[in-house]
Amino acid sequence: MKVLKRPNTAWSMKHTCSQCTAELEVEKGDVKFTSYPGDYRDPGYDTWTANCPICSNVFHIKEAALPKAVQIEIKKGLASPGTSYPFDR
Repeated sequence: MKVLKRPNTAWSMKHTCSQCTAELEVEKGDVKFTSYPGDYRDPGYDTWTANCPICSNVFHIKEAALPKAVQIEIKKGLASPGTSYPFDR
């Protein structure tokens, strides 16, 4: 099959940590996808999360904030790890 046009998968968003108030730029490699399958009593759901590199606070990212092509890369594990910065504690 011939690909006529690739989707743009460059994505990032700004986030302020609610615990330590650090200003963060979240990249697709920082996002973790988790799927919780449901059963006949309770439907399943998916979560998109990331961790603050300073205080390790886990925060949720709304699915609507992630373009579909980026979601696919994250689910398949194709997103490269995000930039990490060493901090002195």
